Amino acid sequence: MYVDMAMGKNAGVKTCGVTYGNGKESELKKADPDYIIDSFIKLPIVL
Repeated sequence: MYVDMAMGKNAGVKTCGVTYGNGKESELKKADPDYIIDSFIKLPIVL
């Protein structure tokens, strides 16, 4: 969600949004996370 991405950015850390959580993918893209994944199994790729 947008608020999660904002908190991560304010903390100075990289953010990763997931398309299968709360909210819409279009809202997630507006939050501008560093990474967007559509499956938890893809998380190690961005780490």
